[in-house]
Amino acid sequence: METISAILPVVGIACCALAVCQLALWTATSLGHFNFQRREFQERQSEFRGQLTLARAVRNGVSPTNAGSWQGFRQFRVDRIETEAHQIRSVYLIPEDGKPIAHFKPGQYLTFRFQIPGYAKPVVRCYSLSNGPSQSYYRITVKEVPAPRERPELGVGLASHYINRELRVGQQVDVKAPAGNFCLREDSEKPVVLLAGGIGITPMISMIERLISLSSNRLVLLVYGVNQGNDHAFKSYLAAVSKHQANFHVLTCYSQPGVPDRLGVDHLFVGRVSVDLLTSVLPNLDCDFYLCGPPSFMKSIYDGLLNRGADKNNISYEAFGPASIGSTELAAASAMAERIKFPIKFSKSEVMANWDGSHPSLLEFAKTNDVVIDSGCRAGSCGSCCTAILSGSVEYPAGQTPSCPKGHCLMCLARPQGPLELDA
Repeated sequence: METISAILPVVGIACCALAVCQLALWTATSLGHFNFQRREFQERQSEFRGQLTLARAVRNGVSPTNAGSWQGFRQFRVDRIETEAHQIRSVYLIPEDGKPIAHFKPGQYLTFRFQIPGYAKPVVRCYSLSNGPSQSYYRITVKEVPAPRERPELGVGLASHYINRELRVGQQVDVKAPAGNFCLREDSEKPVVLLAGGIGITPMISMIERLISLSSNRLVLLVYGVNQGNDHAFKSYLAAVSKHQANFHVLTCYSQPGVPDRLGVDHLFVGRVSVDLLTSVLPNLDCDFYLCGPPSFMKSIYDGLLNRGADKNNISYEAFGPASIGSTELAAASAMAERIKFPIKFSKSEVMANWDGSHPSLLEFAKTNDVVIDSGCRAGSCGSCCTAILSGSVEYPAGQTPSCPKGHCLMCLARPQGPLELDA
């Protein structure tokens, strides 16, 4: 009897602890479900505002078939801001003039011009759209870029810090119409394989939303790599899509999982995204591949896919920083060009350096030599790196026809043909 009396308090405590754990689990589950429902409601609210805007435009005689496109920059208002993960925010934008917005292809980006307090010159940056093109608002998702570990004196990313720390609902921003060639191939029937590293998930979300809106039955595989759970953007959204879309599958890799990160729940693999992982889950490489992430990530995956026999015509990648892929053709051209060296002069910066062919563009060459050049998309679209040529000439990659004034060049694409002097 004494033994039973001694055990009863322990059993009581255990029951209480179990009840508390169950309550905590129920609360966490309910909160997760509530947050997802809240986001759905807010997105529908933004969609409704967009539909009202379109209705007003039609009432004013604007045809829906050609409505929405514009030249140059146009003012948009921040309608809503959502936190996606640690130092990652989504910004919802609606046009200030109340007119329709331009349709875009999933994977494209917007070019922004920010007036950041304390800086005399506008700051131009490009960010991928992270919502489906059937919606009547734009959404971008931006991660605050930290200071480089090896050069902390450079500080955090100027525009990304501004968006994550200072941008507020109701503020106005200048936006160019959607652009970019990194787009979902909607006429293909091949399986879709999305390979994202870090904030490279953003255009993939746009592609996923588009495929869902089309009721596509194509197999979709998202392989998403981040450091740990804190960096896992769109976590609840991807879980919901994976649950309700039978043809959609997610493989999440954490390279440095934290203490609360659960293997098999929060992530399926420990380590980085690799072609070895990809080939272990795919029956073959006859797929449409889409790559977006840090340069080292994209180069590794791109080269690995080619080495395994994938058709390079089926591999698309985000063009911000075209040299990040580092294809065989570029490497061969650089190796040949290294035999020829000639001077490049940056007049305003009073910098003279020898071009040796090892850089993919004049923009990267300038950065290597600590010459500051304004840049946005780094793919020849936004025009922010346009620089006057004082003497000499440049060339562009085959098929590129940059639009800039005569006597100028787009630094992100241009390579010198000989000695060159630039007004930079």
